Amino acid sequence: MLSPQDIEQIRETAWLHDHDWELISCLTGEPFLFYPFLCYWDGIYVSICSFSLDRSMQTNELTDRIRELASKLLHRFHPLVIEIWGPKPTPLNPILPPSFHLITENQADPDNINLQIHLETYRIPRGSHLENARKAARLGYICRTTKGEPLTWQHFALIETFLNRSDLTPFDRTYTTISPWIARWPTTRRFDVYSGDQLIGFKTIREVSPELAISKSSYYARNYKYVSDFMNHRIIQHYIESDVQILDLGYSGHKNLLNYKLHWKPNINNGSFVEQIYSYRSYKPHSPYSHWWARDIIYPALQHEPNPHSPAERTPCD
Repeated sequence: MLSPQDIEQIRETAWLHDHDWELISCLTGEPFLFYPFLCYWDGIYVSICSFSLDRSMQTNELTDRIRELASKLLHRFHPLVIEIWGPKPTPLNPILPPSFHLITENQADPDNINLQIHLETYRIPRGSHLENARKAARLGYICRTTKGEPLTWQHFALIETFLNRSDLTPFDRTYTTISPWIARWPTTRRFDVYSGDQLIGFKTIREVSPELAISKSSYYARNYKYVSDFMNHRIIQHYIESDVQILDLGYSGHKNLLNYKLHWKPNINNGSFVEQIYSYRSYKPHSPYSHWWARDIIYPALQHEPNPHSPAERTPCD
């Protein structure tokens, strides 16, 4: 577990999406800090984030430090699975016993990269997205911001609509399922867009430190124009006027979303991540998303056919 001193150290040094330990621990397990690395343990699975909290760490030092940590965790927890994700591949074969073997290796995805805006040097670009945001304002859209507040039935309706999409990955479904919980945290700010009394979109932002805010999840009503442009313009404007230094736009996930984020001209590109998973002997995770509560509780509960008569089926949403 993390001590109060650990939490303060993370707050002072976190610099990208992967350092939001509160959210990641919901999906991955109990958090630990072995400075400068965060890792997680769920009773079966050890996960290591190799994005160092010390951003200045030399890349040629990274492999040795991660192997040293992995060896320590093997002896401490005796896991059945050990996973590493971060900026570069880190083969663990030299330190793993012969009973472990590589079961998954995901290479860097050029369409799934972490983009950030350094707000002090940033200027909102002119173009179609800015003009769409202005059109939305002329249509009467308004944006309200709250912090640590529960979701309303209108928020849940947009989430339900999203979950009825057929193209979601297990991670999408699991992550969306915990969105109502995340919304209640005092470090989560929510931006809601309304047309009259109708909620037509919302986005959650994790303010993980005084210097770093991270964009997390977005839900929109498809039958309203310019919602995304209006909301993102308001969010960027809000943080430009705040003391936050970095607005992290999160990972892009796929090419269309990457292209959309690039239109806002983010001025920091942290690249993609690579992932390697090693398993003990014949043990194999039982689902595409392997950590215990996602694997055993949430993921099985989401394996059903959407109700064709549900309101979500009649109101499609992005």
